[in-house]
This record gives sequence, structure tokens and C-alpha cells, in this order.
Amino acid sequence: LVPELADSGGGGSEEEEEEGEGGPLPAFLPLEVLIEQGILAPLAAQAARVDRACAAHFSADLRVSDHLRAARDFLLAGEGILLQELVERLHDGLNRRPQINWYSQKNIQDALADVLETTGLNKRKFANHFSYKPLRAPGAAPPDPFVPDAFRFLRPHYEVAWPLGLVLGRRALGRYAAAHGLLLRHAHALRLQRGLYLALRGMRREPPRRRRFA
Repeated sequence: LVPELADSGGGGSEEEEEEGEGGPLPAFLPLEVLIEQGILAPLAAQAARVDRACAAHFSADLRVSDHLRAARDFLLAGEGILLQELVERLHDGLNRRPQINWYSQKNIQDALADVLETTGLNKRKFANHFSYKPLRAPGAAPPDPFVPDAFRFLRPHYEVAWPLGLVLGRRALGRYAAAHGLLLRHAHALRLQRGLYLALRGMRREPPRRRRFA
């Protein structure tokens, strides 16, 4: 027990000091009451104010909702048009002579910028935060467009700065990137399937050739 810290005012009698409107006042307060009212309650109120200020900063200033939406649209491919157009660009580059080096960061970024402009996705919020980083093993051969995982060397990247990284952390972005890789392979497989279908349909339309016997 500790003495109650109170100012008597200097003008009352001992009887007035010992009694209040609600009855007799204790001369001592329990330590846990002092800690609760004098320390814990003010700290809790201050923590609540800090939480509200942080939430307002992330929402209004850092625009965390817009970043989450942009990460979904780009890393999870949105409506799918991004990866469809990108795969077409990659195939076109590999079919040229000479081939475009897709292991080059500049070439990949130029292709991505062209895709974003063609599809209108460059007008989306924070589109400039999305990019690709090509990973190439030493001495790696050019990607084979007929291999299902030919473009697995592409690593999507969404740039976030501190403190936004507390919400969109490395682990979360890594999971987004893994899902993006699966979607890229799926788009590539559809491109191969479509090319095969068109080739087979063209063969069916060709008239049969008659053999001539001597």
C-alpha cells in the first residue's frame, strides 16, 4: 500500500478530510489501482491515438489500398490480357532473325512498356512499380519457345518502399510472384496450343495431293 497523493487544500478539518460526499475516503490506495489509473490507462489511450494516426497515414498518405489493388492487378495478371500480350511479344522476339535477347533487362522492360501501353494498363495506378528481372545462369542458351516453362527465368517485381513494406512484405510479394509464374506458364501453354490448332486447321483445308503413276 502507498499513501494517496492528494492536496487537502489546507482549509478543512480532519473530519472533513476523512469523509467525502460518498462516504469515508481511504487514506491509502492499493498499488495496482495506482498503476492502473496512473500508468496503464494513459498508456492505453496514447497507444490508441498512435494506432489511429498510423492507420490514417497508411490509408491516406501511403495509399495502401491502391498498392494492394495494383499488386493484385499486375502480379496476379488482372484480366489476363497482360500475360497474353507479353507472351506474344516474347514469341515474336524469338522468331526474329537475329533473335531478341530476352535475358537483357532493357529488352524485357521495353517489351513490358510496350505491352502496358498497348493494353492501356500503363494508366493504372502505380503501374511504374511493376517490372521484370530476368535471371540467367552463366552460359544459358536462348529460351526455347516450344518448351512449356521457357520463360521461367522472368521474375516479376513490385517495388515498395518502407514503411509500406510492413504491409506488402517480402514474403507476401514472394507468394504473389510464385502465382505469377504459374499464370505466365499457363498463358504460354495457351499460346502454344493456339498455334498448334491453327497449324492443324490449315493442314485440313489443304486439298489432298494426287499421286501420278508412270
